[in-house]
Amino acid sequence: EKLAGYKTVEGGAFFGGNEARVRVPVFVPKSGGTPYYYSPLKPRERVYLKNVPFKRIRKLNPKRRDRRMEAFKEAQELSQQNSW
Repeated sequence: EKLAGYKTVEGGAFFGGNEARVRVPVFVPKSGGTPYYYSPLKPRERVYLKNVPFKRIRKLNPKRRDRRMEAFKEAQELSQQNSW
């Protein structure tokens, strides 16, 4: 299984309050399939999310590169090439 995102679900009285909400991780099988999460009230039971939206995690790679850093790296590469 791999992490796909998270979903906010009802936690019940177990988490202190009648309407406590808890954020739980959503997993997807590595071979593909329906996403699921483990219920906070029944930890060993999978709850499948068929046609239920959840928040997907984003990749940590930056979408845009900083032009100043690119120019700095190019200048360093040129100075190293010219020094030899």
